[in-house]
Amino acid sequence: MDLLLDASNLHPAGLIKNGIKFGIGLYLDHKAKKICERVLNAEFEKLVDQGYLSVSESDQSLVVTDKALDDLIGLTVYPEIRAFTEEYEFNEEEMGLLARTRVCIQMNKKLPAWDKRLGTAWAANTQVAQKFRQRASTALGMWYQPSGAGAKQSLNQATAYFMSAEAALDNSKAGGNPKGGDSPMAIVTRAIGLAQLCGIEEIGLVDIMEGLSMSFIFETIARHMVASVRGVHASQVYNVGLHIKGSSENVATQFAVKAKSFIGPREVIGKWTAAGAALDGIKVKVVARPEINMPKEGEEIWCMSGWAEALRMHTAKAGEMSGMDIHGSQLLCDKKSAVKLSLKRVDEILMVKMKQVGILSVSDRFCGGITGLPCPCDSPDPRKRLAPNGKIGKLRLVYQSFDPTSFKATQRRTISVLKTYNDAIARTLACHVLTSSYLRAENECLHCAVSRAAGAGCNTVLM
Repeated sequence: MDLLLDASNLHPAGLIKNGIKFGIGLYLDHKAKKICERVLNAEFEKLVDQGYLSVSESDQSLVVTDKALDDLIGLTVYPEIRAFTEEYEFNEEEMGLLARTRVCIQMNKKLPAWDKRLGTAWAANTQVAQKFRQRASTALGMWYQPSGAGAKQSLNQATAYFMSAEAALDNSKAGGNPKGGDSPMAIVTRAIGLAQLCGIEEIGLVDIMEGLSMSFIFETIARHMVASVRGVHASQVYNVGLHIKGSSENVATQFAVKAKSFIGPREVIGKWTAAGAALDGIKVKVVARPEINMPKEGEEIWCMSGWAEALRMHTAKAGEMSGMDIHGSQLLCDKKSAVKLSLKRVDEILMVKMKQVGILSVSDRFCGGITGLPCPCDSPDPRKRLAPNGKIGKLRLVYQSFDPTSFKATQRRTISVLKTYNDAIARTLACHVLTSSYLRAENECLHCAVSRAAGAGCNTVLM
């Protein structure tokens, strides 16, 4: 039985300080450790005070409460996953598997790595657990090498998460219910949600660091798991946050062969004419190579539904090089926004493959990244008007061009706002190119996106 205590009885500072000495001190310098302690103290106090965490009488660990499970607190930082479960009408049993694992946060216990514990909470779903444990091992092999540069980069990124969150603490006036999504701090709730989605019921303080630093891997795994419940591609979960229906599945090589097994819906987007491809409501460059057997006059051209919707949205915004959000903050777009499609034959049917968007090349990596929540503002707020190279509280705001071939880690106490195309197709494609990115939702104001990135653990925002 959970024992609900208020923050004054919890004394989280002592618990967290001892926990950090136990593990996190192995990875961080003295200054970073102090910041980590302060950030976690503040968030644990808030969650206990609100009744979302309680103290275990036996070992002084923190346990997710019934209130947190009922409010689906783990999905507060994953709005697109929650929207997907609502759209596909997940039943109680399925939601229990995804978001109602009673996660326990251990203060002084060393636990195996996340990939070794995936699915351990799914006692009746050992096959699913085994599948995603293997997926985690594959992903870890691609992006993270414990003894190589990947480990250093991941831990540095985790440190930057806490640095950004620490700065946000001084400037946040939000202290309300995390269910409402109004607090820029989401480190603990994000770790809880990620653990629930990955079937992990016990995490430690070091796990929070690992979960944040490698979130792009485990969030990808979570999306694949959620999508598999309904037998769809993981991109359909991601696309919900961009208001796109359908799959944006794609591969960089062997498209004509691999596209045969694509499971998402397809649709006709045009026909082949004597002058070339004529697409309905879509203006892009289509390249047809001789080896596909030249199309016949009037032959239909097909596309994955998610990409088709993104292409139509891109065409509608093609003339926009900049715009303003409701607060008057400028939304910047890169001028190199030409889209190139390649025409392939898949089972004798003409089908377009996404090839390139400006300088962004197609990648068949997993779908990572998190979409934000829509901006709740219905009138301009002068405090949320941003100027290029300005500041968000103590965080320095820097606008820079986006080049995935030369992407570098952002400096501490800095948020890098990457200038992209401000449309659906660029953001959808970017989730395949940069797997650890925050992508703005269609209606989210820039200030909210930056604040959320600062508190929730990412110091990069794609516009």
